[in-house]
Amino acid sequence: MRHSGFTLVELMIAVAILAIIAAVALPIYNQYTDRTFRTEAQADLLNCAQGMERYAAINFDYDGADVAFGAGTICTPESVRQNRYNFGVAVGGGGDTFTLTIGLPAPIPSIDCQLR
Repeated sequence: MRHSGFTLVELMIAVAILAIIAAVALPIYNQYTDRTFRTEAQADLLNCAQGMERYAAINFDYDGADVAFGAGTICTPESVRQNRYNFGVAVGGGGDTFTLTIGLPAPIPSIDCQLR
């Protein structure tokens, strides 16, 4: 009598092949999402720069724009709302120039947990 089905060795080979595929696919997926998030941040920077220009067109300089930026009235970057990046603005040159900066958010602090 012949039994049909897979042997343990065949199943282990299939699992090993899936593990190799996952090991290759996950880093590629992470690179893709990082590129997407960077593109989103660049679009947010351009949107905020346009908001700063609108602010200067109304007020004739950038003085006070850093306060308005912090209050969220100039722009609302999507990457900040998703907690992917932090944005900042610095007004310099007597209100004639501005600098938009972007950075990664602070890492989440680790929590030590013990089970008893």
